Amino acid sequence: MVCHVRRSTARHPLADRLARAGDQQDLPGLNTLPVLHAALESLERAGFPPREALRGLLTLSNYVNGFVLEEQASPPQGQRENLDTAHQWLAGHPHLLEVFLESGHPQGEETFEHGLSLILEGMRARLSSAS
Repeated sequence: MVCHVRRSTARHPLADRLARAGDQQDLPGLNTLPVLHAALESLERAGFPPREALRGLLTLSNYVNGFVLEEQASPPQGQRENLDTAHQWLAGHPHLLEVFLESGHPQGEETFEHGLSLILEGMRARLSSAS
């Protein structure tokens, strides 16, 4: 579900603003509430206390929204342009350049999946330590 939200939001630059179209800028819009409620209940059934479940959901939401904002802020470039940019940006830092080249694009699919995995593993560890 998180990956679907990311892809949908990335395709539609105003999607996050529309989802938050409530009275308060920092609150989700009314259309988002049923999804939030279902996800919260799912995490509670998995064993998370309500407070932990909500904080986990908010962490996931902030991660996805932040990642999408970074993706949208980066102009689309080809692989060659990305390499040229990396070489210029990291010219005086060969180790950083090597690691960046091995890791792939900072806003790429693999980077997103890695960050998502870290969050989910942290939530699983938190759940395991609570039981």
